[in-house]
Amino acid sequence: MMACKYLDIRTNAGIDICEYPDSGKINILPYQEVYQKDDKVDYYSGEEGEQ
Repeated sequence: MMACKYLDIRTNAGIDICEYPDSGKINILPYQEVYQKDDKVDYYSGEEGEQ
């Protein structure tokens, strides 16, 4: 049996975003906010001077 080396590099700052392609959902962690991918809007949607 071979030994397995595992390096886990992480920070405590920031946000993780998980996409679940089988259900079309996006989860924003650590806030546990779940969104449907179909709710996607254009970057400038609702902004003044919308392109």
